[in-house]
Amino acid sequence: MPLPFQIIYILNIITAIFFVGYKILFSKEQMKKLLFFISLLGIFTIVISNFITREINVLIFLIVLFILFYYFIRNILLTALLFMVIYMFNFAGQTLVIDIIPKFTNTSVFEMPPFTIALLCLVYYTVVLILLYFFYLLQKKTQFYSVFNAAIKKYYTYSICLLIGFYIVNAFHFFFTYDSSAEFIFSLFFIWFYTINGIIIAVFFIKSELNQRKLSNLAIRAKKIKTQAENVQNFKHDYKSLLLSLALYIKNDQKDEALSLIQSESEYFDTQVLESDDDALLNIELAPIQGLLKVFLDKCKEQKIPYKLSIPDKVPNVDMNLIDFIRCFSIVLNNALEASASSHEPQISLDIKTLDDDLVFTVANNVDDSSRIDTSRIVKKNFTTKESHKGRGLFILFKLMNKYENTRISIQAKDNTFIVNLAIRNQSFI
Repeated sequence: MPLPFQIIYILNIITAIFFVGYKILFSKEQMKKLLFFISLLGIFTIVISNFITREINVLIFLIVLFILFYYFIRNILLTALLFMVIYMFNFAGQTLVIDIIPKFTNTSVFEMPPFTIALLCLVYYTVVLILLYFFYLLQKKTQFYSVFNAAIKKYYTYSICLLIGFYIVNAFHFFFTYDSSAEFIFSLFFIWFYTINGIIIAVFFIKSELNQRKLSNLAIRAKKIKTQAENVQNFKHDYKSLLLSLALYIKNDQKDEALSLIQSESEYFDTQVLESDDDALLNIELAPIQGLLKVFLDKCKEQKIPYKLSIPDKVPNVDMNLIDFIRCFSIVLNNALEASASSHEPQISLDIKTLDDDLVFTVANNVDDSSRIDTSRIVKKNFTTKESHKGRGLFILFKLMNKYENTRISIQAKDNTFIVNLAIRNQSFI
C-alpha cells in the first residue's frame, strides 16, 4: 500500500476512536494515552512495511490495536464489536480507493500520479468519516453502549470465537486468488455479512439476558409485594383488635390493663414487615405509635398526598402516658391530613428525632397562599377554620400536653407552612 494510504489508514483509526469513544468510553486522559500508543503503532507498521507483506503487517496492527482497545474498555464483547466496526469502516474506504476504483480504471495505485492519489486519499477519509457519523447518530439514538455495559455475563467464549472467525474471513479475503471481480465482491460482501450478523447475535444474547433479569426482578418484586400485602392486612386486623380492646379498657377506666395490653403486643408488632417505610417505622419500638404512623401513611398514599418521613433515631419509649400521647399525636396528624387535602400543593413532612434530652415530633404541612392562620386563636375552644368542625382538636391537644411538666408544644405558620412541634423531655434528666 502506498505511504499516503497508510497514513490515511492510521488517521482514520484515530478519527474513529474520537467518534465512537471520546467522553463515552474513554476519558480525556485515556484518550491521550490511546492516541499516543496508536500513533507509535502506526509509525512502527509503516517502518516495517518494506520488510513484510501487507497482509502480515495488517495482522500485526489489528492484533495490537485490539489489545489496546481491551486494555482501556475492559469489556471483551464491546471491545470486539467496536474493533470490528472500526475495522469495517476503514476497510470499506480502503477497498473503494485501492481495489474497486483501480479495477475500473485498470490502473494500479502505485502507478497513479500524486494528484490522483491525494484525491483518492480524500475520498478514502470522507467515506470513513460519513460511516462514523452515521454510527455516532445511531449510538446517540439507541444508547448502543449502555446495552453492553448493563450485561453481567462477560461472553468470553462468544467474543473469542467471533474474533477468530473475523480474522479467518479476512485472511481468506486477502490470501485468496480471485478469478473474477464477482468473486472479489462476494468476498467483500461476506466480510460485511459476518460483521453485521456478529453484532446482531451479540445484541440478541444481551437483550435476552436483560429480559430474563427483568423478569426475575419482577418476580421477586411481585413476591415481596404479595408478602407485604398479606402482612399489612394482618397488621390492620390485629391493630383494629388492639384498638377495640384498648377502647373497652379505657371505657371501664382500666388504664393499667390497657398499658399491659400495649406492652404485650409490642413484641408482636415489632416483627411485622411494613410496606414501604420499613426502616424508618421500625425505629419506633412502640407498636401503637408504629401502627398509628402506618395508618397515617396509608391515608396519605390513598389520598395521593406527598409526604416525607424521617426517623433517624431509635424511639424506645415516650415519657408520658402512652394513651395521652396517642391522642395528642393523632390530633396533629389528622389536622395535617385534612389541611393538606384542601391545599392546592399538598405536602406533609414528618420528623421524629432526639435533640439533646428531648424527643421531638415535628409535623409540617403546606397551606394555601390565601390561608391566614391566627396561631393565638386556633388553640382556643370551639375555634376552627374548617366547616362542620367543632374546633376542639388543638384545644384538647394543648390541654393534654399541659398536664405534663416535661412536655412542650409550639405551633407556627410561616412561608405557607403550618408547623407543630411536640417535645417530650426524658424524665431521668429532670
